[in-house]
Amino acid sequence: MSNLPTIELVETCFTDRVDPRAHDVAERTCGWLIDQGIATPEIAARYHKYLCTTLVPRCYIGGSWAAVAAINDFMVWVFIYDDYFFAPDRAWPSTHHDLAAAAKDPEDHEKHSDPMVRGLANIVRRFYAQGMGTEWESRFARHLAEIFAQFTEEHRQRSAGYQPTEREYMALRHGTWFTEAWVDLAELNAGSALPKQMREEDPYRSVMDAAQIFCVIHNDMVSLPMELAAGHTHNLGAVFMGHEGLTRAEALDKMRTLAAGYVERFLNAEQRMLAELEGKRDDVSEACRACMRTARDWIGLSRWYNHASPRYSEDEFTGGPR
Repeated sequence: MSNLPTIELVETCFTDRVDPRAHDVAERTCGWLIDQGIATPEIAARYHKYLCTTLVPRCYIGGSWAAVAAINDFMVWVFIYDDYFFAPDRAWPSTHHDLAAAAKDPEDHEKHSDPMVRGLANIVRRFYAQGMGTEWESRFARHLAEIFAQFTEEHRQRSAGYQPTEREYMALRHGTWFTEAWVDLAELNAGSALPKQMREEDPYRSVMDAAQIFCVIHNDMVSLPMELAAGHTHNLGAVFMGHEGLTRAEALDKMRTLAAGYVERFLNAEQRMLAELEGKRDDVSEACRACMRTARDWIGLSRWYNHASPRYSEDEFTGGPR
């Protein structure tokens, strides 16, 4: 994607990091997809070609093997789920109910007839085996249920031919981007759940939100031509074009400006949070630093992936990926 507009702050303030286990993690995930019946060997190879199997070792770095492997499986599961979401023959409200149930009681769903449901159950069971505590587990299950409810709402909007406003779209995308799940998994990778007061208040929450919103906007920038070609309207650029009458070029410029603004917000909040942690070496402070490193890596990863992956190129697009 060499024609993707660059964002100077991202180019100058963020570096790529890669976990040394990246190759092994990617290979293990390809095998897991096949073993779970989620993908044929050909489809698993396609997602590997898209670089989907190599993302987690570039942002969730340094966690235990079990944690990183499970998060990597989840990452690719999300990509495949997002593509399957466009399948016209899926009974999505019913499927979403089963997925939410699998997140709450994974052991009861590992033999579900739908490979996507049993695959999610397998992943979540492994998450819960990491000893994060019942509060974290309940929070993660609740967040997944809320995410699937947002997908049900998007399905309703698409079926009705409704294009959301900017505010509506960004609220919806908070769910369909799996934002809260990625934030929770930063704690899993760090090996410790953060106190509620820390994780829900500034500046920590601003760090996580700014990084995630940047990734949403950056993804919508690179996928906009593909979305328009498929006639999809659930993309921030398409929203600007539909509601504000912008041209595609104008919509891309507006998204680039917004994305750069969120990088600035991230850097400001990161600086404030690090100042609060200065001199502290307790377990909670170290876990917080690890989570913020993950958030920083989300931004660098988004830049790398959207330039390196063929997922959004014209010859690769099949009408599903966003």
